[in-house]
Amino acid sequence: MPEPDLQPAPPPRSGRFLRLALIASLALNLLFLGLIAGSAFMGPQHRGAPSAGPDLRALWRALPDKSREEMRAQFREGRGTQRPADREAFHAEMAEREAEMLALLRAEEFDATAFVDLLDARRRMMDLRAEDAQSVFVSLLATLNPAERAAVADRYEARRERRSRHR
Repeated sequence: MPEPDLQPAPPPRSGRFLRLALIASLALNLLFLGLIAGSAFMGPQHRGAPSAGPDLRALWRALPDKSREEMRAQFREGRGTQRPADREAFHAEMAEREAEMLALLRAEEFDATAFVDLLDARRRMMDLRAEDAQSVFVSLLATLNPAERAAVADRYEARRERRSRHR
């Protein structure tokens, strides 16, 4: 009778599983290192750049409800420098600029000079509109008493502090 082979059986092949686990671990480690390095390198740029001045929208939101409604009414009634007809012309011109921008972007050859001119014209239009809003806003603030203006300052400051904590 033949003698049985008494050599131990080879261990199961776990090399493939181990190799896949090591590769996955390496990939995850590289991903996390990339995220950490990227955030360290780009850090402050992800947050909004500090503004050049006070945020008019934040100031407007800090107004008492009654004052905000009054400001809206002034714009609707055309008490600012921009009358309702001017607003319609403004919206029409903005739509025209938008169409020009899309045409420039879709053109076979990109005309960078025309695009920059278009952006400059749009910025000038927005600057004029912002100046109008600012003048109405300041005239409205002038009607508030010192306690109401201090309350606006307090609400504005509290909003800024909340926003800076979230960044």
